[in-house]
Amino acid sequence: MVRFLKWFLPISMAVLIIVIASAYWYVTPQRLKTIVQPHLSSALGREVMFDRIEWGLSDGVVFSDLRVEGRAGADPFLLAERAQVPVSLSAWLLGDKWWGELAMEDAVVSPGGQRRIEFVFRRLEMDLYPQNGRLYLSQMKGQVSEGTLTGDLVWDNSAWDGSVSLANAQAEQVVRSIGWDIPLYGVVDITAQVSGADVRGTAQMVEGRIVKWDFLQRLLRPMAQWGLINADEVPLKDVTVVFQVQGDEVILDGTQFTASDIVCVLNGKSTQDQLGYVLDVEMPIQFAGFRLGRAIPIQVKITGSANAPEVAVEIK
Repeated sequence: MVRFLKWFLPISMAVLIIVIASAYWYVTPQRLKTIVQPHLSSALGREVMFDRIEWGLSDGVVFSDLRVEGRAGADPFLLAERAQVPVSLSAWLLGDKWWGELAMEDAVVSPGGQRRIEFVFRRLEMDLYPQNGRLYLSQMKGQVSEGTLTGDLVWDNSAWDGSVSLANAQAEQVVRSIGWDIPLYGVVDITAQVSGADVRGTAQMVEGRIVKWDFLQRLLRPMAQWGLINADEVPLKDVTVVFQVQGDEVILDGTQFTASDIVCVLNGKSTQDQLGYVLDVEMPIQFAGFRLGRAIPIQVKITGSANAPEVAVEIK
């Protein structure tokens, strides 16, 4: 037995080295690309492209400039400068089931394929595996808007299902990610449930401020002239945004916050090009720093576009 092992082990190692060397010689990046690209496109139900693909025993499969297309006529769903999957080459070549960790760097995700809404990740990691025609993304973790995103999602029949959370994110960056140019500063926490094209959730901010927003300055100019409020910097407290995203619509239902000690409630919906919100405000009457009598109920109707809103104010 010992004599057998003495000659068998060296021969086995030599054969293994020859096989690996042959695989590296035969499976060129271009040949590997023609094998892998259709597999990925079929698994995701969307066209997948990348400039280059490499594989190794330690790194697995590494994609450069990965691109996952959105729905027809839409912007790409995913762009990533680099993506790495530690999966064996045999899984791709033989069609075996595979699973492992996916790590992406400098990734841009556009839900629904809308450039109006996009999230830029410095790094995004997750465990993924396919089962019964579904693709499971678990233990997601990424850095976006200077906060930490976590969650678990399932990709089934070209639709998402699951939940995600974003903690300690910068509010201004989050707002810009959804296409709104609002100078909102503060730390925000977001939780959301995803079901197909429907996203429901809440965003909460304990304290924050809006600084020199042209729209708000115009809206508050009459009160600012009377010294009732500082329109250049409006402090916010106890902000709770209850939102729902359905396709191109963003619906706010029961959103509440306190601005300069004024209680506000915001409801309504917007599309990509049109706002339709109603802001209910209990405006206090003040003189020389003292509040006089009961607050005046005011309703502000907000229309126009996100970057050029229009308002109409009336006393209820």
